[in-house]
Amino acid sequence: MKNTVITKEIDGFKIVVGFGERSIEPVETRKIVDAEIVKTSEYAACAEKKDKITAAMRSAHESLQKVKTAKGDTEKEKQYKDHLICLEQANGYQKELAPLVVSLKKKLIELRESNAVYFEPKAGEVKKNEDEILALKGLLKTAEGRALVDIDGNIVSDKRGITYCQKIGGKWSVTKIVALGNSIPKDAIIYANLNAEQKKEVDLQIEINAAGKMSEVEKLAMKSAEEEKALAAAANLRSQLEIKGDADSLQKSQEFYNARMQELEVIYG
Repeated sequence: MKNTVITKEIDGFKIVVGFGERSIEPVETRKIVDAEIVKTSEYAACAEKKDKITAAMRSAHESLQKVKTAKGDTEKEKQYKDHLICLEQANGYQKELAPLVVSLKKKLIELRESNAVYFEPKAGEVKKNEDEILALKGLLKTAEGRALVDIDGNIVSDKRGITYCQKIGGKWSVTKIVALGNSIPKDAIIYANLNAEQKKEVDLQIEINAAGKMSEVEKLAMKSAEEEKALAAAANLRSQLEIKGDADSLQKSQEFYNARMQELEVIYG
């Protein structure tokens, strides 16, 4: 089999990423073809015609030599005519040989294809026959954009990069899919599909989870940085509201700031 499937190892799966062909090993292939071509009728026909050309050219040469040693004009003329006849025969055989050579070349191509010896597949390549290749191509088209296909023709779910959320016991669990084959639980909500209230709860939980992995020194530094960001955000909100002519711009910006301060207390303590 000359056809190959190019694969890439991802999370334990051999994923199909392309298709190729193995290269022909020229030395071993030629050994087989050379042994087979001499058995063909095309080879025999060419060999027979070449022998006739050789014989005619030899006779033409001999006649020409006799012209030089002939006694009398009559003998010379006879030998020269023989020389021309032999040349004409050689040319005729040469013309007859041309189509036979074409047939021989076609037979050589056929023998190379039917007796080809191929190099072993490269790393990541797997030998497959034409039917298997067609089946894999069909699966790739079916799975396009939503899944991948492995070397055995299995559809592999590809949810990598998707973050989903589950509320368990009143607390949000946030999971980012990083490996092939992992699916989204039925009771989960994709982060991008959360409503405003859910997103606020989840974002808070994410910050709480991150803070739980920090040292006390890191928590203090992060809390201070977040307080400065909250103050800047509140000031920006007030400016925007004032530009819009909102009479309660100060109150609203303070409420925003205080709400964030309460969140930071919950997060960092």
